Amino acid sequence: MAATMLRQVMKAPAATHHFSPLFFYSRRSISQTLIDISPPVKEALFYKHPVVALESAIITHGMPIPHNLETALKLEETVSAEGALPATIAFVKGRIKVGLTKEELEVLALKKEPAIKVSRRDFPAAISRKLNGGTTVAGTMMVANAVGIRVFATGGIGGVHRGVENTMDVSADLVELGRTPVIVVCSGAKAILDIPRTLEYLETQGVGVITIGRSDDFPAFYWAKSGCKSPYSVSSYVEAADFARAWGEIYKGTGSGLIFAVPVPEESAGDSAAMEAAIKIAVQDAEKQGVSGKDLTPFLLGEMNKLTLGAALTINKALVVNNAKTAARISVQLSNVNTHEGGRITVVGGCAVDRVVRVQSSPITLDGATWPGVISECAGGVGRNLAEAIGHLQISLQHNFKPLFVSAMGQDRTGELILEQTSQFVDTSGVRRMKGLSSAAYEVLLDAKGECRLVVGDDAVLSNVDVAWIKRQRLQNSRMVVLDANVPEKSIGQILESCQQTKIPVWFEPTDPRRAQVVVKSSPLWKTLSFASPNLKELRQMVNATGAAAPVLVNQTLDIQECAELAKFLVDQGVANLVITLGRHGCLVVNRNDAEHPFQSFYEQNADVPVTAKYYPIDTPNLEPVSVSGAGDCFAAALIVAASEKWPENVAVAWAMEAANLSLLSSKTVPADLQKLKLTKDKAMFQKVF
Repeated sequence: MAATMLRQVMKAPAATHHFSPLFFYSRRSISQTLIDISPPVKEALFYKHPVVALESAIITHGMPIPHNLETALKLEETVSAEGALPATIAFVKGRIKVGLTKEELEVLALKKEPAIKVSRRDFPAAISRKLNGGTTVAGTMMVANAVGIRVFATGGIGGVHRGVENTMDVSADLVELGRTPVIVVCSGAKAILDIPRTLEYLETQGVGVITIGRSDDFPAFYWAKSGCKSPYSVSSYVEAADFARAWGEIYKGTGSGLIFAVPVPEESAGDSAAMEAAIKIAVQDAEKQGVSGKDLTPFLLGEMNKLTLGAALTINKALVVNNAKTAARISVQLSNVNTHEGGRITVVGGCAVDRVVRVQSSPITLDGATWPGVISECAGGVGRNLAEAIGHLQISLQHNFKPLFVSAMGQDRTGELILEQTSQFVDTSGVRRMKGLSSAAYEVLLDAKGECRLVVGDDAVLSNVDVAWIKRQRLQNSRMVVLDANVPEKSIGQILESCQQTKIPVWFEPTDPRRAQVVVKSSPLWKTLSFASPNLKELRQMVNATGAAAPVLVNQTLDIQECAELAKFLVDQGVANLVITLGRHGCLVVNRNDAEHPFQSFYEQNADVPVTAKYYPIDTPNLEPVSVSGAGDCFAAALIVAASEKWPENVAVAWAMEAANLSLLSSKTVPADLQKLKLTKDKAMFQKVF
């Protein structure tokens, strides 16, 4: 049932999605024909990226103008900054919306049209009368559960009202928490309520209540401690995610919800005595004016703001933003599920269609004349090529898992072509599809010998591999992260930071001389790179970008000794392994490693071991290439796989050279013959430079 429902929501084939064991859909669901899910939210749910639901009653009824709109935008910004996707839920003209546009937020917040407060009982009225509406905690939980969002952030939940023995006023939020398996991150129940009775009611409903922080005290919304203890407490969002996993595995989506109570930040908390005095006055005013039912909470919050001269509103804004941050962190943590034992290789980089023009004459003169030639088209992009080649090579090693590819493309024919030629060997769930943008494309000009003479690229869409998108990927579950220079500078910095925290080796592929400097400029953590695979021109640019006193070049053409000195400069800075690709001349490896030993990552290397440089000449100098466009990518991919498998360096280089040869003999950038690459233990011959 769950898989069927998701396919209805996503309109995606069953084979492209699998479920985390954390939660399953509840049987109490809303018809999907009534719900409009925004494309970004639909995409995130399909790819199992972290999503946080946000309520809208706080916009329509909880805060005055313009604070409601400012807070709504701040909540979405906060969730995004933590690596999750915000999904504000509301009614717009009778349609249930999951993920609002800025224009829709403004309509609700600025009261351009009337809006009702929507809890469970109010759904039929909002739908049949085509009304706008702000969903309460209960209403938001219903919708979030229906579409598969597991984590929801709000300010405070509703509860048992003071004087319940006379009014029988118990919020529908508590009943919904007892039957809807959604994680609710809040600052407890609103302080205007009867908190002890609220906790008793939650216990009766079987709702899990856990305080996050240094205390086990259940927070009282405006201040951190209500004097009532939570049944459980955890010290961090990481422990909270562990608790949530256990909860989900036990109840499988058939049980109640889970409350994570987050105390208001200490610097923002109100004075409990003063706030309690204001609450008593507000409750008395409500009784005098006969305010009750769904109007009571908005009335009390408004009175609190007046009585405290705006202090209550300031506290409310601070705590709801803090809750959104915590919810996003929990959601990201919950999405971090290992894909297989030991992690897999993740590639972050460019994907494009390569339109290759091979002129049948040589040399080529760019004089505007028509030259006879052959034009072909295939999926390309350095990152994509590396990912596909790694996928083929892992088949040759009889591995049954795919590398994860993280990139961005348009929702167009070009993008479909790229996915069609990639997804068989690569997990493309990390590829972001951008509506209204064109997928990247490169025009590659080859001469009669297969040598690349000119490349024209249109790859603006790759700027959408941004920091927020990177944070949604499960990099910490990788065996190695490979990135190319097509990734935006800030995103490279984020990748280096994430991998440094979890000691995951990073491989950097510069792609071309103009972009080679980006990794050095992105973050001081470039010095933690485990591998970099530049050619000589790219190496020079990387060294220049350091701004330090680097070796002075005497020869502008290939000089192995000078090349080794340049590479040694970067290794002395911290980079563990420099693999300098020299085309038909072979490669140069500079590191603190013996050729008979496996490559050492930045976190494994011994800084006291002297730097060595080994020149590996190519062993097939007379090979007549069909195309050279994919040889470097196949060579690097084979080295990446061999390094992750901990093969000796000279064995890895020999295997990589074989992979490059297969590419040279194929018109395809990544030949399928890579799957048949022999598991040879041949050793590449080398000359020691120093």
